[in-house]
Amino acid sequence: PGEVQRRIGELGGPPAHNNSPWGWTMAGNTPFKRWKREVHQGGVADPCIVSWRGRTEPGAIRHQFTHVVDVMPTVLDLTGIEPPERIGWVPQTHLDGRSFAASLSPGGDAAAPHRRTQYFEMFGSRAVYHDGWKAVTFKPIGPTYDDGIDWNAPFDEDRWELYHLDEDRTELTDLAEAEPERLAELVERWWVEARANQ
Repeated sequence: PGEVQRRIGELGGPPAHNNSPWGWTMAGNTPFKRWKREVHQGGVADPCIVSWRGRTEPGAIRHQFTHVVDVMPTVLDLTGIEPPERIGWVPQTHLDGRSFAASLSPGGDAAAPHRRTQYFEMFGSRAVYHDGWKAVTFKPIGPTYDDGIDWNAPFDEDRWELYHLDEDRTELTDLAEAEPERLAELVERWWVEARANQ
């Protein structure tokens, strides 16, 4: 038998480092570009299913941009709990997220605007979302892919892409050449957000 069959009892435990094979990863991210460990939609776009009897609208679908950092503030908002300034003697850091409870509640505002800007960085790949637009650049981790991108190139040479996510959620049409001013503004916004996030 193969190695996986011999070690089946270890899967999910401390001695295992479980990863999906690339084919399954790509299938699981369909229709989005790229996959986990990267900041194109395939690495950062996930469904969020919220169900709380009497607090959420059953069967409703929301399309506002939110981020995982918004989950805790939403739970605190829905439960009416104020986050503590200290736990024991440890001062707590500022919560970056914002509650999206207003768009979940029955009779709430289904179109309530939410997060306008979100910064992303993972292993050198970088992106910023702002008001329905996203600038993103991909940095390979070593010579992993055969896509012609020099993994060892300086960050200043990385090629930024531009997508209008409100109209192109799958990042199919790169608008970087058509809208260089918007791209430049978003790249500068990435640097502002990066500094703010240390």
